[in-house]
Amino acid sequence: MRAFAHSGRMAALVALAAAGALTGCSTTAPLATTATIAATATIAATATIAATATIAATATIAPRATIAATATTTTATTEATPASSCTPGASLVELTEGPYYTEGAPERATISDESTAGIPLTVTGTVFDASCAPVPGVLLDFWQADGNGVYDNAGYALRGKQTTDAEGRYALTTVVPGLYPGRTEHIHVKLTAPGRPSVTTQLFFPGAAQNDEDGIFVPSMLVTVLDESPSAMTASFDFVLP
Repeated sequence: MRAFAHSGRMAALVALAAAGALTGCSTTAPLATTATIAATATIAATATIAATATIAATATIAPRATIAATATTTTATTEATPASSCTPGASLVELTEGPYYTEGAPERATISDESTAGIPLTVTGTVFDASCAPVPGVLLDFWQADGNGVYDNAGYALRGKQTTDAEGRYALTTVVPGLYPGRTEHIHVKLTAPGRPSVTTQLFFPGAAQNDEDGIFVPSMLVTVLDESPSAMTASFDFVLP
């Protein structure tokens, strides 16, 4: 009987030990697993937040800055460009070169200076072909009298050549020409487009009393006055090549 009781107690102890071991495994393992999962979840959340922040910064900020800059540039260009007055097929009128043309004028867009007699004048415009497409690379050779109607036939005052840009545009800085016997106010210009013969014409000014008395005057070659005061004038003219 003692032997049997001893054996029973031993069996009970072994069962308790086994139960304790099992209990230790079952409590320790879930804790370790929980810690690992929590850490992983934290890292994953951090990575997700960082990625989201990067994407938001790239997608939202950069495009707005680019769009704003583009819109500003487009507006400035539009405001600075006058409307075209080209009519398909309505080419310029070729007019006499006159006696005062001089070869070899310097390449420059400003043909006057502070000492030049006359009201400061700026003329801008575009050179088109007969279908109203802008023509780049056209050489425009300007010459004229000063505000007193006097030509410089010894030098190159109020004479100069320039070439149209990629959009066919030109800009001339000069003075309003004066009168001389038999002629109204006018500016001579010779245009030479790449691969084409030169054409010569003249620009006139609206409101000049002598226009009707000038045998060379042609109304279609009148500049459009954009702004005028006693101290300055701005005008435009678009040339349409024949």
